[in-house]
Amino acid sequence: MRPVTQFRCDVVHVVTCSLAKNLRLYDINTHTENVVGDHDAPIRCAESVNSVSGILTGSWDKTVKLWDMRAKHCVGIYEHCNGKIYSMSANEEKIVLATSDRTVLVWDLRKMEEYMMKRESSLKYQTRCIRLFPNKEGYVMSSIDRVVWLSNIWIPIQKYKN
Repeated sequence: MRPVTQFRCDVVHVVTCSLAKNLRLYDINTHTENVVGDHDAPIRCAESVNSVSGILTGSWDKTVKLWDMRAKHCVGIYEHCNGKIYSMSANEEKIVLATSDRTVLVWDLRKMEEYMMKRESSLKYQTRCIRLFPNKEGYVMSSIDRVVWLSNIWIPIQKYKN
């Protein structure tokens, strides 16, 4: 039994990532399961992105990998993260990551060579979840102490003194 950390599905397939460090594809029609690929550490999150025709995975090995599900292999490895990836969200244009070193990274999926924004998390404790807004202009994140933070990607964070 493999502890599953996240899964994504469509009409015919279920994709799972797990603490066993691998990405698996299950075909509902044929009842077959295949290992698509591996990370060097447990895979924490997976996102399906139609604009790149693949699955993005974020791992505790501090990398993001892009998988072509038709050919069942890795087509890109992005290693700009300083900490373990705790949460990830993607839409047709952007990907946002929350890492163990309290960093938030935003990439443009059309230009993945380098991230477009790097910020220190505004949350005091570990990030539990991060999600992009549907309008692609910001994100919401929550921490293990039940605090929620909303942020616009294009407006710099201002620090206020009491």
